[in-house]
Amino acid sequence: MMKGLVPLMLTAFTLAFAGGQGDWCPIGKSINGSVHVEGIVDYEGVNWCKFVINRPKARTEIYYTMDGEGQRVVEYINGKKAAVIEIFEGKAKLKIYDKDGNVVEEVKARERIGIE
Repeated sequence: MMKGLVPLMLTAFTLAFAGGQGDWCPIGKSINGSVHVEGIVDYEGVNWCKFVINRPKARTEIYYTMDGEGQRVVEYINGKKAAVIEIFEGKAKLKIYDKDGNVVEEVKARERIGIE
């Protein structure tokens, strides 16, 4: 299992929604109306649970795989994609976008990370 804050946060979030029953993607659950689970989505042939955090000028979409090994965070500011962080199959990458949606920075890990 990957170590770090994101997997721990996702595990706690899932357990809070599922009541500890092991439902890895509790579709339709929400907290305070601003955080809600949209459901399972297919991304590059893999099932990911998607939950969304809405704020006045920003939206964060957080995706994670059932085994917890994949995490993806997409940040939108004023409706435009601002950043994507992804950890999947031991590889990490970050993309930062300008106000027009163009990638202005892309960083990829040279080595596999977080796999024991």
